[in-house]
Amino acid sequence: ARHYDADGERMAMVLTLNWDGWAEYYYGYPDSEILERFEGRWELMEDRQQIVLDLCGGPLDWEGSETSGEQYEMQSLLRYDSFDGSALVLEHDGENALLYATEGETYRFLPFDGYDLVGDWVAESDYWGWIYELQLLDNGTLPLRVTHNDTKLNNIMIDDETGKGVCILDLDTVMPGSVLADFGDAIRFGASTAAEDETDLSLVWMDIDKFSAFAKGFVGGLEGSLTENEVRALPMGAYMMTLECGLRFLTDYLNGDTYFRIKHPTHNLDRARNQMKLVEDMEAKMPQMNAIIESYL
Repeated sequence: ARHYDADGERMAMVLTLNWDGWAEYYYGYPDSEILERFEGRWELMEDRQQIVLDLCGGPLDWEGSETSGEQYEMQSLLRYDSFDGSALVLEHDGENALLYATEGETYRFLPFDGYDLVGDWVAESDYWGWIYELQLLDNGTLPLRVTHNDTKLNNIMIDDETGKGVCILDLDTVMPGSVLADFGDAIRFGASTAAEDETDLSLVWMDIDKFSAFAKGFVGGLEGSLTENEVRALPMGAYMMTLECGLRFLTDYLNGDTYFRIKHPTHNLDRARNQMKLVEDMEAKMPQMNAIIESYL
C-alpha cells in the first residue's frame, strides 16, 4: 500500500525503535517535510513474535519541530517476521492502527539502519530497492557472492540443436556482489513481455509465469548454495534491478546519451519510461512473486 496526499504526492511512514524501549513514528514526505510525529514506548512480547507500540502525538508546527494542535493516542500490534530479522508487519484490522494506515491493508516495515529490532524502519512501499540490498549486505543478512551483474539472455550462448546453454559471455562485469542482482536483471530482461525500448507501454508488463519458471530453475539449480534469506529476497532483486536500469537510462538521456548506444534522440527516454512501467507492474505483483518464492523454499 502506498500513501499519497490530496495532490497525489507520495508520503512515507517511518518507525524508530530504541534500545531503552522508546519509540517514534513519523509520517510525511520522503526526505522532506514531516507532518505528524508520535512518540512513546515499544515492547517485545514474550513469544518474540509481536511488538506493542503505545504512542502519543499529532501534527507538527509550521517549523516541523514541536507537536501542535490536537493530540492522539494510539496502540498498535505489529508481527515480528524474523526470517532474517528484517520485517515488522502491521495487519490493520481497525483496532491495530498506525495513523494513516488503511483498514484492511497489510504493511511491512523494513530496516533502514540498526541491529535486530532496534533502529529505523521504513514502510516497504517507500523503500528503494538498492538501499534494501545494500543494507542487507552491510548487516550480513545477505552474503557477498561472485556475481555476473549482466545476466541478460543475450549473454548466454545456446546450442542451436539442443536448445541448452553452452556458456556465459560478457565476463568483464564479474565482481563481488549480491545474488539479487543476477536474479533481478535476468527477470527484468527475460520476464518482460516487450523489448526494453517498446514505446507502447500497454504492451509492457512482467509475465508472472516466466518469473515462476525462472525462479524455480534458479532456486533449484542453486539448491544448497543459497541461504533462506537470499531466496526470500529474490523478488526485491527483480524490482531493484529494473528500477536501477530505468534510472540509468534516464540519467544517460539527461547527460546527452554518453553511455548507452542509441538509435534515435529519445531512445534512452523511451527505455526509461518502459522500465518504470515494468517497475509499476512488479510492484503490483510483489505479493504473487513472494508467494511463488515461498513455494520453492
